[in-house]
Amino acid sequence: MGKRAVTYPLQTIALLLFFVLAVVPVLYTLILTFAPGGPLREGLSSFGTDMWLLLARSVALALSVAFLSTLLGTAAAFLLNKTPLPLRSFFRVALLIPLFLSPYLLAVAWKDFFFLFFGTTSFISSAGGVVLVMTTIYTPLAILITGSALAGIDARLEESALMIAGMRSTVLKVTLPLIRPAVLSAFVLTFIFSISEFSVPAFLGIRVFTTEIFTQFSAFYNHSLAILQSTLLILICVLLLLAEGKYLADAPFLAVGSRGDARRLFDLPALRRAGMLLIPLWFLLSVVVPAGVLAAQAFRHGTEAMVRAFALLKTTFAPSLLLALAGALLIVLTGVAAAWHRPGSGSTTTNRIFDWMLLLLFAIPSTVFGISLIKFYNHPALEMIYSGMGIILIGYAGKFSFIAAKLTGNALRQIPSSLDEAARLAGIPAGRRMTGIFLPLILPTLFAAFLVSFIFSLGELGTTIMVYPPGTEIMPIKVFTIMANAPQSLTSAMTLIVLIITLLLITAFFLLMQPLIKKFSYARH
Repeated sequence: MGKRAVTYPLQTIALLLFFVLAVVPVLYTLILTFAPGGPLREGLSSFGTDMWLLLARSVALALSVAFLSTLLGTAAAFLLNKTPLPLRSFFRVALLIPLFLSPYLLAVAWKDFFFLFFGTTSFISSAGGVVLVMTTIYTPLAILITGSALAGIDARLEESALMIAGMRSTVLKVTLPLIRPAVLSAFVLTFIFSISEFSVPAFLGIRVFTTEIFTQFSAFYNHSLAILQSTLLILICVLLLLAEGKYLADAPFLAVGSRGDARRLFDLPALRRAGMLLIPLWFLLSVVVPAGVLAAQAFRHGTEAMVRAFALLKTTFAPSLLLALAGALLIVLTGVAAAWHRPGSGSTTTNRIFDWMLLLLFAIPSTVFGISLIKFYNHPALEMIYSGMGIILIGYAGKFSFIAAKLTGNALRQIPSSLDEAARLAGIPAGRRMTGIFLPLILPTLFAAFLVSFIFSLGELGTTIMVYPPGTEIMPIKVFTIMANAPQSLTSAMTLIVLIITLLLITAFFLLMQPLIKKFSYARH
């Protein structure tokens, strides 16, 4: 008798609410664009050669970032997962830190670096500077995806290959082909994030498609052109997701509680030396140097800049933390609803549909998603959401629920179906099985999803800067708006405060998760 996946009534209600609140605004924007009398014709009249050249430039920048990030990330993941490097467990976590920081933080840090050491910011305030900063930001994403693929390779395949071929042939003909889908997916996802990034080119003064959309919508009030440009970016993201979405929707690259270190290591002196040189060097460049130069610039003239920065930001701490907490709770609830199914039964059709929806919203440029929310909710009947914090929370949930869904879904897949079968034979009702067996087993994952969602929500800028109501004081927005005209030392000081808060949260996340992950692993075995 085949196993049937179960969808619970509350789960269906939650998913329908998410669809109406977060997905419908994007569909509304697309329909609005192509409807008769819509902004398509008016937007096309303003979409000249300059816009096509700007799009080509944005694509070229994104391709450069995707290529470099995937190359560096795959190399680093191989060294961390396939060679016996000292401190590799530490570096697996530490190298992911830039992924959890707001991109503009690293943009400020690298601008400070060039100013302090070269006396000029001409290079960093260029297309090459944008590529450098975004490569630093998105290389951890490639490390995460390809590293999980490497960790999932069956060691027996490599052992068998080593018996008839050398180590080089095994790596080239067995290991790398097995992770090729992960490498391609890392490239596609990095490209989408790069072409969608707003804060880095905006801070460095580089005109790209996302900054042009923001300018046309917010400064020139040319909504027709902004919506047309947004639709074009949505279509680019959709086409790329259609190419690699199957792997990304099912990928195990977001998981807590791994299968451990039972993998084949290649213990070559040359590889070990390369890893001992390159991994610490990349950690130095991507984490230590940005934090160090921010501190040097912030304290360059004593503590005055830090005191002033704290005075400017202190009113934003409570609202930012409360919004991020509420957003994280909403994200986790949405992620659980999207991913929940009986262990061993497989996902329902509803789960799979929402996997794609969450992935689409995750990949859509933040500014584009913000415009969609504004156009949909800017009506008298929806004024309560539009003029309050509700629209920000919807923005958080739309952008980050994919992460919580991936974490939850992968945790559920690790639970043996025999547990559910034994509980059913014992006569335990479905609700009791869920609350008494499955939820405790995935509790560390839910805790991880909550903290990761909290960190991302705390630093979210692209969507929030489009939709936040007047008078709202949120930390990333206040930093971004003030630093346009602030002295460099004050900008660095504000950025350093945000960086310290974020790193403290990441450290707390890591320390709190360790005992839970161990307990989770013992419970499974």
